[in-house]
Amino acid sequence: VKPELLQAEKAAMHKLFPDFTLGKLDDGKLYWSGSLNIGVLGDNEWHVMAVYDNNHPVQKMGSSVKVYLVEPDINELIADLGWRPHHLLVDSYNNIYLCTTKAEYVKADVNKSFHSAASVMGWAIKWLLAFELVLTGDLSVEDFNTPGKI
Repeated sequence: VKPELLQAEKAAMHKLFPDFTLGKLDDGKLYWSGSLNIGVLGDNEWHVMAVYDNNHPVQKMGSSVKVYLVEPDINELIADLGWRPHHLLVDSYNNIYLCTTKAEYVKADVNKSFHSAASVMGWAIKWLLAFELVLTGDLSVEDFNTPGKI
């Protein structure tokens, strides 16, 4: 509904995440898909999708752009770990996505503030970086799971 917003999103994503591709799901939602190598674990890659809600940019807790781990599968990762990371949310289809914002950053007035795919991807990178630090032992599970610590 806002072509100028979509063009700005495309420009930001192509500048910051040039290997990501824009697509459309069967339900009409747009998404960006690509892989991230955070670097802490060497060549490890995280394949992610940043999916826009159909009503984007309407604000709500967790943003109107959700970042999902595609590979590795988050449910398999949780099973392998034996613990569930705190900073995960569940969508209306019971799919798990990364928490990519703090409650105080969500504004009620969407004309003043909204989250773009590019900004949400920045938070996803922060989440993945902290998670990789947990896997190396450089960050404790307790600190990772404590709100405000990462």
